[in-house]
Amino acid sequence: MAALAAFLFTFGSFDAYGQAVSLTALLEQAASASPTEAYRLARRARRYPVADYDEAARTRLAALLQPGGPHRKEWVLLAGYAGLEAPLRALLEAPGLPAELLPNVQLALARCGDAALARRLARNARAMPLNDAFIFQTAPALAYARRPETVGVLIDRLMEDETGCTPADAETAGRIPCAYRLLEILAPIVVDFPLALDPDTGDLQTQNYAEALAQARYWLGQRNGRVALRTDFY
Repeated sequence: MAALAAFLFTFGSFDAYGQAVSLTALLEQAASASPTEAYRLARRARRYPVADYDEAARTRLAALLQPGGPHRKEWVLLAGYAGLEAPLRALLEAPGLPAELLPNVQLALARCGDAALARRLARNARAMPLNDAFIFQTAPALAYARRPETVGVLIDRLMEDETGCTPADAETAGRIPCAYRLLEILAPIVVDFPLALDPDTGDLQTQNYAEALAQARYWLGQRNGRVALRTDFY
């Protein structure tokens, strides 16, 4: 979870000399970068708050969606975060869209507000078992989409008592309630959530996960699962 904390709590990006780099400049670098460098730049671009995606940055980001560029999946998801619905819609409808890119485009459009795609994602996720695969693959996608339909799945699964998940600390033996891992996913994206992540470690700020889970379940129950979502970061 430390990597998650890195971009949740550190907005902006810096060069090798510690100087602030504008988002537009970063995206301009990406246009001619090697595949390795393009991936690194795409990951850095996640750190910028959505307000930094001005017209110039959005134009450069849209150009990175064109066929032939490296790591298009990363740029597609950034486009969803930035709300570039029109370029994403054009990409979805373009002939020859690679099959492996289609789910990312649909996920990005869900982030842009496509309710039908969000409902489809939520419906598919509800049919999946709650296990490590769900926690590491499905849950991050549901959180990224930031839609009531998708986050609602996370909230509902938080109420389940499945205990077959791996602890966040790889050195800790045994299994834990999967809901503990979902707490760490929900905490930063739900407005006024009663728990928070440690900005240094990315772990939940609690000494007792069982009590934290009970607190979160009570808080969500009082609101019938209806919550406001933060969309100002990736």
